[in-house]
Amino acid sequence: MSKAGFREREHTADWALEVWAPGFVGLLEQAARGVEHLSGTRVDETAPPVTHRLSLPAEDAETALVEFLNELLFLRDVHGRWYRPVHLAWDGKLLQGELRGFPIAEVEKEVKAATYHNLHVSHDQNGWRAVVVLDV
Repeated sequence: MSKAGFREREHTADWALEVWAPGFVGLLEQAARGVEHLSGTRVDETAPPVTHRLSLPAEDAETALVEFLNELLFLRDVHGRWYRPVHLAWDGKLLQGELRGFPIAEVEKEVKAATYHNLHVSHDQNGWRAVVVLDV
């Protein structure tokens, strides 16, 4: 298995996304890529991107992951753009960073939200892993 990545996991009603990366910020980046891929979101990368500053309170890794994904989904719904992380930092209490948003050309299946249902985030000497259930 590669050092960082994502894949869909079987789940009864919704989608479960498994992500892994050497560091926590990489885990968040892989989760964003996973949601973009699973939903079939296609963006117009030829259009000028819009920058968005991110600042989310998150006192644990689970909250940081779910709130980050839900912020991306909120921004998608409000602005009609898919935002990709450019730089993220988490100090254990606050997730901050910069996102770059591109106009959405197509979404095959809408993801409504990331949930806390069966959420699992862990880390060890091999890096970070998480499974997050997505409401579709």
